[in-house]
Amino acid sequence: MAGFVLVSIVGTLNATVLVGPRIAYAMALDGLFLRGVDRAHARFRTPYVAIGVQAVFASGVLLVLERFERALDYTTFAIVLATLADVLALYRLRRTQPDRPRPTSAPR
Repeated sequence: MAGFVLVSIVGTLNATVLVGPRIAYAMALDGLFLRGVDRAHARFRTPYVAIGVQAVFASGVLLVLERFERALDYTTFAIVLATLADVLALYRLRRTQPDRPRPTSAPR
């Protein structure tokens, strides 16, 4: 069982490390995040500035909260709140703007 938990944690960390900087990168492209975070590496086409911002922020969280367990508690709570906000926004937009063109679709 511990092996399954470990694989699950590693998979989640992998997704977080890959997705987090790309969200900041996309926001910077739209002008909604810090300037300069919208730069991509010339050869690898990765958002290297956004990856650096995430690394600094994650290090800061660990330094402030002092223990990994506390950092996990706080970030898990923030992720749950963000996911709840995403779901509520989806339903609200579907109700208030049903005819708006959408680039992606989700089951109704």
